[in-house]
Amino acid sequence: MHGWRLQCTTQLDRNPIVLVLAKLKVRLRKKAAERTDDALLLQRNWMPFTPMSPQPQAAVRPPVSVGPIRLLTCLALLGLQPIRAAEPIAAENRVWVMGSDRDYTPYQFLDAAGQPVGFDVDITRAAAEVMGLKIVIRTDEWETLRQDLENQRLDGVVGMFYSSDRTRNVDFTSPYLQLHHRLFVPRGSAIRNLEDVAAARLVVQNGDLMHDQWRAKGGSVTAVPTLSKALFGLDAGRFDAALIPHLQGVYLIRQKHIANVIAIGTPLFPTQKCIALAKGHPELLGQLNEGLTIIKASGRYDALYNHWFGITSPSAADEKLRSYLAWGAALLASLMLLGLSGVIHFRQRTRRLSQEIERQRNRALHDSLTGLGNRLLLLEHFEQARAAARRHHQQIALLLIDLDGFKEVNDRLGHPAGDQILCTVAHGLRRSVRDMDTVVRNGGDEFIILLKELSNEHPATVVAEKILQHLDSLPGPDLDDIPLGASIGIALYPTHGEELELLIRKADRAMYHCKANGKNRYGFCPGEAV
Repeated sequence: MHGWRLQCTTQLDRNPIVLVLAKLKVRLRKKAAERTDDALLLQRNWMPFTPMSPQPQAAVRPPVSVGPIRLLTCLALLGLQPIRAAEPIAAENRVWVMGSDRDYTPYQFLDAAGQPVGFDVDITRAAAEVMGLKIVIRTDEWETLRQDLENQRLDGVVGMFYSSDRTRNVDFTSPYLQLHHRLFVPRGSAIRNLEDVAAARLVVQNGDLMHDQWRAKGGSVTAVPTLSKALFGLDAGRFDAALIPHLQGVYLIRQKHIANVIAIGTPLFPTQKCIALAKGHPELLGQLNEGLTIIKASGRYDALYNHWFGITSPSAADEKLRSYLAWGAALLASLMLLGLSGVIHFRQRTRRLSQEIERQRNRALHDSLTGLGNRLLLLEHFEQARAAARRHHQQIALLLIDLDGFKEVNDRLGHPAGDQILCTVAHGLRRSVRDMDTVVRNGGDEFIILLKELSNEHPATVVAEKILQHLDSLPGPDLDDIPLGASIGIALYPTHGEELELLIRKADRAMYHCKANGKNRYGFCPGEAV
C-alpha cells in the first residue's frame, strides 16, 4: 500500500488534478470538526506531498478499502471541474471597437470638432443603443480600417459595401442601404459610358468596392485616399473619369462647389451597405441584426435618412415620389390622392428650402451695395478658371482697380453721393468685360476684375483702357471739377504666380506704381516679365 501511495503521488504531480485536490483539502479542513477521521484519512492517502502532524494510531483507518472511495465521493459532491474554461463575456457587457472613415462624407467623416459623424455612424450607434451594446469609434483612412478589420485589430466597421469576396474575411449584418455607383466626368468630356473608360485615366477610392472589382478584372485604375480627392482631381484635369457612389458624388459636388464635374449615364453596380464585423462574433452579429430591425420598425431609421439626405440629395424627392406611387397603387383612389398630396407638399417644402439656401449663398458671395461679387466669389471663380487654364494652356489676367480722387467725392458731396458713384462705376466695369469674366468689389473704392481664357496679355490692356475712358466720362455736373480716375495694376497667371493671393499682391504693387507715376493709368508689376 505504501508503494501504491508513492505511485499515486507521482501521477498527481504530473496531472492538473493537483490544483483541484488543493481545493478539496481546504473544504475538508472546514469539516474536520465533524469528521476528523475521514479528513485525516484523505490527507494521508491522497496528499502525501503535504506535511502532516502525527496523529494517534487509534484515529487512523485502513487506507486500502476507504481512501479512493472517499475521495471520489467528495469530488462528485463538490461538482469537480478539473480544467474549467473562462466564462465568455456577454456582448452587452463588452466594449466593442468600431472603425469609421475620416473623410467619406456624408456616411463617415469628422466634424469641425474632430468627432466621428455621418449616416453610417448614426445607424450603427442607434442599432447598438437599442440592444444595450457599448461601442467606441476609432477613425482612420479606409484602407487601414479594412486591414485592421481583416486582421481582427478592430471588432467592426460602421459601414461597408457587401460582396461575396469580402465574406471570406469579414461577416456582414443584414443590409440597411441600397446604393448605385456612377461615372463622373469633367464637363465637355467625350466619355459617355463604361466602354469609353477603357483607355481613360480612371480614378476610384483606395479600398472601395469599385477598386476591388476593377483590380479583379485587371483594368488600369488610380486609387486615391478619399472621394473628395477623386473629384478635385477630375476638376483639375488630372483624371478623365471617376467611378464612385452616385448619391455621395452629388452630395460632395454641392458641398465642395465643384462646378466643372457632372454625373453621366445610368446608375451602375447596385450594391448593399452593411455593418461589417471581424470573424468570430456571432452573438454581436445577431444583436446588431436585431437592432437594425428595431430602428427600421420604429421610424428612427427614416429620421436619420431624412436628416442626412432629405434636402441635399437631388434624387431624394424623386425616390420618395416613386415610393408613394407604388404604395398608393394598392390602395383606394382616395388614399392614393392623399399620398400624392403629401408628395407635392414635400417637394414644395424642399424647393423652398433649396431656394432659401441659394439666397443665403448669394448674400454671402455678393456685395450688398453694388451687387457685384466679393472676395469669396472671386476665390471660387479663380479656382474654376485656373483648372480650365491648366487643361487648355491659357492665361488669366487679374486687374486691381483703385479709384483716384474718390475721397474728395465723399468729402465734398457726402457718402450717399459716393455710394451712387460706386454703383455707377460697378455698372460700367461690368459692361467693360465679357459675361464669362468676373467683377468683384474688394472693399471701399477698390475693385478686382478676373479675365479668363486669354492667349496673351493684350485683352487685359484693352479692358484697362476701356475702364479709364468710362471713368473719364462719368455723368453728373457735380463731378466736373473733381478729377475722378483710376490706377490699375495687372498681374497674369501663370506668369506672375499661380495662387490668387500672390497675383493680388503683384497687381497691388503695380497699382501703387501707377499712383506714384501720376495716377489714372495702368501697368504691370515693375521688374516682372510679361
